[in-house]
Amino acid sequence: MESLTMMLSNAYRAMFPILLEMMGLFGSIIGIYLGFYCRDAYDPRVGFDMMSLWSIACTGFTSFLGSLFFSKSTSKALGWKFGAHFQIEKAFFHLAFAIAVMTVYFGNWGFYALLAITFLYLLNLFFESSLHIYDVARYQAKSWPKYFHILANLIVLFYLGYFSIAAYSFNQTQ
Repeated sequence: MESLTMMLSNAYRAMFPILLEMMGLFGSIIGIYLGFYCRDAYDPRVGFDMMSLWSIACTGFTSFLGSLFFSKSTSKALGWKFGAHFQIEKAFFHLAFAIAVMTVYFGNWGFYALLAITFLYLLNLFFESSLHIYDVARYQAKSWPKYFHILANLIVLFYLGYFSIAAYSFNQTQ
């Protein structure tokens, strides 16, 4: 029996990584909205909770799906060579972040546990974005999905950093 990706045409297969990236970014936009709403209505810690939960969980799950099930088209869209197992490793890495942030939030482990997970995710986004920028500059690996991926990472990086600092500052004054 043919796999799902073999049944889809090349045009549709090429769109899945972009659609999954957009879904992850949409989850982050929901997190940004809820973060600002909860920050103003309650306090910055609640805004940080919403931003962390939505952005890390959504991008984690969509990155997992894209890297595991559509690894060939994801590699092609981002200008990478296909065949290495790093795509599958990356898939489980992002899934681990999504599960960790949901466990910490719904398990009520506390502010500093969520801050630690978010800090590690921020480091991941920073180094991942740096690597993509390096690829564009050094290897002339220019593609619209790669630019979109860099922009999405930088948006999430900026807002997660903002909410993290705001919540930490608020927590220190309480």
